[in-house]
Amino acid sequence: MGVAREEWRQHWKIVVAAVAGVSLGAIPAYAMGLFIHPLEEAFGWSRAGISLSLTIYAVVGMLGAPWVGMLIDRFGARKISLIGVSLFCSLIALLATIGSSIWSWWGMWLLIGIAALGIKPTVWSKAVTSFFRQGRGLALACMASGTGLATIVLPSYNHFLIETFGWRMAFLGTAGAFALVVLPLVWCWFFDASDRPADPTSTDLRSKAERLRDMPGWTAHEGLRRRALYQIGLAALLATGVITGYSLHIVPMLTHAGIERGEVVKLFSMVGVLAVVSRLTVGWIFDKVQHPAVGTISIALPIMPALVLLLVEPGIGMAILAIALLGIAIGGEYDAVIYLSSRFFGVKAFGFLFGIVASLMLAGVALGPLLAGLVFDHSRSYDIYYAATIPVSLLAGLLVATLGRYPDHEAAVEPVHQRAPDHPGTPAKR
Repeated sequence: MGVAREEWRQHWKIVVAAVAGVSLGAIPAYAMGLFIHPLEEAFGWSRAGISLSLTIYAVVGMLGAPWVGMLIDRFGARKISLIGVSLFCSLIALLATIGSSIWSWWGMWLLIGIAALGIKPTVWSKAVTSFFRQGRGLALACMASGTGLATIVLPSYNHFLIETFGWRMAFLGTAGAFALVVLPLVWCWFFDASDRPADPTSTDLRSKAERLRDMPGWTAHEGLRRRALYQIGLAALLATGVITGYSLHIVPMLTHAGIERGEVVKLFSMVGVLAVVSRLTVGWIFDKVQHPAVGTISIALPIMPALVLLLVEPGIGMAILAIALLGIAIGGEYDAVIYLSSRFFGVKAFGFLFGIVASLMLAGVALGPLLAGLVFDHSRSYDIYYAATIPVSLLAGLLVATLGRYPDHEAAVEPVHQRAPDHPGTPAKR
């Protein structure tokens, strides 16, 4: 407990900066939906054509994540994040300049997808993981809550901008607000352990290359030979596919069950709040229970909303319960994937190895909603989808349950910020 408290005392600023950085991910996921109707009215584009932007965004992320992860491992998270934040906010602002050709919209989203490779969870997780050991679960949970926190305010903020100033100014206002908050925090407070030590009292005089070499964890080649990488990746693919399928379809799922759409939309605001609460709770438990079993439960949580939607009589009570369980499952799943990856991979090649996992998660994002929609289109019901997600979630949980104990990467190498000051270039003996 004392070690975890000391980690937070020294490095809380890094977590705050990471929370701000992670919040940028809410823009494509939770803000773009509000622009569909204005763009449809302005240019006559189809909704499918407008929505294709997020498909382009996801595919770029899926293909590019491992390669950017390698750059993070080589150059450090700080440089990649500063470039990513600057480009991402600039390109979101440039959406205000698009013309009547839908190709200009798609082209901008291709560029945004490339820029967003510098703000993916891999960037922020690498830094937080490199400075936290005993308090890592809660630190990563706080970091991952950035998206949920942004989700609470972003839809209302965008709605106000669109209604008051129009959609073009809304793009500028969204990009500007995030840039004014995120960029200064990242510039002042965001480092990983391969950068200049974040602790100004540190006497570590080694070069960046030496710090990178001495970081604990698997190398890229070692990680590619470990089954844990593939088990975590497959579990992430399955769990994320199930979660996003429910997230994107929960409103039509409940309205199909006979619940009034307006009531469902009001209740849906619970998802963001409960996701944050769930992430913090799961992160705290990870720090207390040093075993992947916590991840097993978190990954398998989507079973609960599936059972509710299948077995409980439709009504407002069922809707509240289903949405509440979905919010808890969203928070638990995301936090578990990041934490388990950090404990098994270590820090040395975390960018590359977690980039592979992130690619599989994005594949789940692309596949889950599509499969849920196809099930409904062919059967006019979601029941088959509910039933199918139960064994899929159980399989994801089983993959985590059979990972085995965490490797002790720090046994031979102490984290950089804990080096003995009189021996800056050699590992501290335990």
